[in-house]
Amino acid sequence: YFIPSFGGKSYLALKMLRAYHTVRIAMEFRALEPSGLLLYNGQSRGKDFISLALVGGFVELRFNTGSGTGTISSRVRVEPGKWHQVVVNRNRRSGALSVDGEPQVSGDS
Repeated sequence: YFIPSFGGKSYLALKMLRAYHTVRIAMEFRALEPSGLLLYNGQSRGKDFISLALVGGFVELRFNTGSGTGTISSRVRVEPGKWHQVVVNRNRRSGALSVDGEPQVSGDS
């Protein structure tokens, strides 16, 4: 298997997600730094977006479906150099985030 790795100025571009009402994202990653962008998807018209980032060693989910930005942070700190799994679910204005199988953290936008 080919496992991509990225430096400070590289990224992988995919087709825009079509997340009308619901979206589920599951991914595994290994980070060397405590902060950085894992995923960003924005609609071409403006406000609607979803992003996953590492902020101070915690995974942070941000999303906006047109009613304001919701922010959910994991309770589990990500250890640099180790593999981690993150699962995101969003249904309309409600979102949930789970890191490494820990209980979900939920919030709304």
